[in-house]
Amino acid sequence: MVTPISPPQQSDAQLSWYPVSEDIKRLLLSVSEHWHTPEIADRYMQQAIALAGDRPDVLVSAYRYFFYTHNNQLALQVAQKVLALVQKSEDLPTEWVQLKPILSDRD
Repeated sequence: MVTPISPPQQSDAQLSWYPVSEDIKRLLLSVSEHWHTPEIADRYMQQAIALAGDRPDVLVSAYRYFFYTHNNQLALQVAQKVLALVQKSEDLPTEWVQLKPILSDRD
C-alpha cells in the first residue's frame, strides 16, 4: 500500500497574495489547511467573505473554493455577486442584446 504524501505546510510568506489584510490572509490560509474538512474550512471562508465585503479577488477565491468542493449553491451565489459587482463597476447593461456588442468590442 502506498502512503499518500501530504502537501507541505505553507506560510503566507511563501505565497503570492493580492493586497488584503493580514486577517483575510490568515483566514484564506486556514481554508487551504482545512480543505478536506468542509465544516471547518467553510466557516473560515465565510469569515473571509464577511471581512472582505465586495473585494472581487476574495470573492473569486471563495467561488473557486466552493466550486472545487462541489458546494454548487454557494459557488453560484458568489459568482452572481461577482457578476453584479462587475456589471456595476463597468456600468454594463443587463440586457444581452445591449451587452453583447460591448463585450464583443473588448478583445
